[in-house]
Amino acid sequence: MWFKEGIFLEFNTKDNLYYWDNDVGIFIPSIQKKTIYKKGTNRFYEKQRFYHVNWLEKWDKIPKVPHKNSPDVTVDSIKEFIFRFGFTQLTLELTQDCNFRCPYCIFSDNYESTRNHSKSYMSFSTAKKAIDYYYSLIKKYKGYNPLRKPVVGFFGGEPLLNFAVLKKCVEYIKSHYGNETLFAITTNGSLMNKEVGEWLIKNDFKILISLNGHEKEHNRLRRYGDGKKTFKDVMENINHITSADYEDIGIVFVYDYDTDLFACEEFFKQKNIPRVEVASLVSNAPDSHYFDKFKEKKFLNFIEQFEKAKNYYMDSIIKGNVKSEGTLFERLFAVPLYNDLNKCNTLYHSSSLMPFTNACIPGQKMFVDVNGQIHICERVNQHFPIGAIDDGLDFERICALIQDYQLNFDKCKECQISKLCDKCYVQFMVEKKFVKASKICEEAEELLKKRLSIDFKFLEKDIAFFETLNFQ
Repeated sequence: MWFKEGIFLEFNTKDNLYYWDNDVGIFIPSIQKKTIYKKGTNRFYEKQRFYHVNWLEKWDKIPKVPHKNSPDVTVDSIKEFIFRFGFTQLTLELTQDCNFRCPYCIFSDNYESTRNHSKSYMSFSTAKKAIDYYYSLIKKYKGYNPLRKPVVGFFGGEPLLNFAVLKKCVEYIKSHYGNETLFAITTNGSLMNKEVGEWLIKNDFKILISLNGHEKEHNRLRRYGDGKKTFKDVMENINHITSADYEDIGIVFVYDYDTDLFACEEFFKQKNIPRVEVASLVSNAPDSHYFDKFKEKKFLNFIEQFEKAKNYYMDSIIKGNVKSEGTLFERLFAVPLYNDLNKCNTLYHSSSLMPFTNACIPGQKMFVDVNGQIHICERVNQHFPIGAIDDGLDFERICALIQDYQLNFDKCKECQISKLCDKCYVQFMVEKKFVKASKICEEAEELLKKRLSIDFKFLEKDIAFFETLNFQ
């Protein structure tokens, strides 16, 4: 290596070579290649030259901030962190029941470690205890973060099956804790009729609705428990919201290897469809059986389609045919690019108790299930509780959980992309234990190298578009 020592990931586009400095937390443009023709010789020469020499000299003086090998994880350090940065959101699991039976749902039989659907519903007394505890923490530790805003979300199952308790929660919060709370709901949309929609709008809810694209695609993956199709019901209820010109509504889109991405992109370009705010592949957790039904040929065909879609989108941007407008392709391709180049979070990691992966500190958010148990978030399975509303957060348990998680970081210290890592607890959980990072992240560096090569190739052509993006 011709510059200072460190952990580097090398990748290139057609014309340029780049490095990711994992210690400093920045991308480094290294070599520019240019083919030139020398007159009178009938020969071509490849000219290589270093550029930004002055900048590279300055970069060489930046001190390396490697990850801590053995962070001091104690109950006191966890408390200090959570009091300062935590309590960002309380999410209530209003029910474990759902009127849909989507095959890719993490609560289906395709996932071994997560619960199945049940007829359990949260009572208002349980919800009230959770709400009072959450606001007591915000009040007690206000000095650590005076500008902290309370956020309360409602989740399921399908939370609108317990609409009566949801309404009582909002009324209680407003009457006892004022009107500064931000409310959010994640719903399948089937029960969000005009009356419910008007109530959500009146109370300024952030509404996230699961919609898997055009009618055929949506109905393929999202059906009622009796097998009936759901698309028309969901779209009718979405129209109640969009016709009122309410803007705080977004779509959660999930796809698998049978999804036609181009058809879904055309669907989400329609003016009456809310912007896509979440787009993700069906969960491929270590204990998942969902993808067992797909043969390798199906997987390879999908990968080919995905690359075609990305190239089409990037070419459209370069030609000036695309604006930032919340389409599916923007969420699939522009947002990851934006996130890749904004993950240079050296300062965060160097001061964090979590030296590797993008995992939060348990307790930053609180997910309360129907029985009053507190969990890290709604994505984490039920085997890792971090407290209960009757007793509060269990900091001893949180400390033990973090230590257990870190014991499985057998690959991370030598990883070339640890500061770009987007993984969290969910990817490592199998029932009541964590899986070794070396097993989960076996091909992570090579996959990211390919992704960055494509990203930088696009940026070389049109960095102006990237500079207009803002997904905060």
